[in-house]
Amino acid sequence: MFKGSTKGRSAFSQAPQVPKERRKEIDYADFPLTSHGELLMALFETGISAYPNQAVVMQFFETVARYGDFFKVRKQYIVPALEVMIDAR
Repeated sequence: MFKGSTKGRSAFSQAPQVPKERRKEIDYADFPLTSHGELLMALFETGISAYPNQAVVMQFFETVARYGDFFKVRKQYIVPALEVMIDAR
């Protein structure tokens, strides 16, 4: 059974409930994403951060900063997020 929490890694990944001391051992990339996780993944894959409207870009950065636990579930998006933050705008 999947944990129904909206905090931490479980807000983005449908991982089974594990004891706190074992959470760092689990590879959360092996589990499917929740709807919230899928939305954040789509945020990166669409390339919306390059949209030529300052309000859209600022909303992208706010969302990335707000949901930092997403990067514990999908580590492959860390580098793209950092690249967007340091590119020339």
